[in-house]
Amino acid sequence: MRLERDGRWVLRVARCGVLLFLSIVVVEHVANPSLNPARHEISEYVHTTWGWLMTAGFVVWALSLLATAIFARARYGADAVCIALTLAALGMIITACFATQTSAGRLPPGVSLSASGRLHDLGSGLTTLALLAAGLLSLRVTSPKLRRVTVVLLALACSSDVVLLAIGSGVGGIRQRLLVLIGCAWQLAFLTMGAARDRT
Repeated sequence: MRLERDGRWVLRVARCGVLLFLSIVVVEHVANPSLNPARHEISEYVHTTWGWLMTAGFVVWALSLLATAIFARARYGADAVCIALTLAALGMIITACFATQTSAGRLPPGVSLSASGRLHDLGSGLTTLALLAAGLLSLRVTSPKLRRVTVVLLALACSSDVVLLAIGSGVGGIRQRLLVLIGCAWQLAFLTMGAARDRT
């Protein structure tokens, strides 16, 4: 199914959204050098002076994921991929609505995990699993070139996750950032290669 001309805005929203999200993450690192990226997770930037910007970044990525879900349905007729990406967007909205309670991946002494903290963890976990599912499901419907890219990215995500988990919490921030970067790279590849194929 060829992507409708009127649906080109969906592709633009999806691409610009994920790039804007990545740009916001970079800005947060520059604006808040006191947080060590190796240990502190991206969600922890919501507790800084520029916290509102990080929350906006989560919302922007959620909109981008939703637009990518629409693209998956329009370009490939891939209902399963569409559902997985929609769940990823929902998870990111939940992540944006409820702030994390952790610092460097741990609860501060004397602090108990609240309902808000649990919902934040649920949202971020849902996004991670849903993106993994979207990548796996896309192997059935995409081009051979995109399938190869997806397999490489999935292998990189799994191997790096295992290695960094074995190293420990001292590199928890690196582990999370690498997974986010791989997820965004797959999303951009899915959009770019899908759009290129539509033009042929």
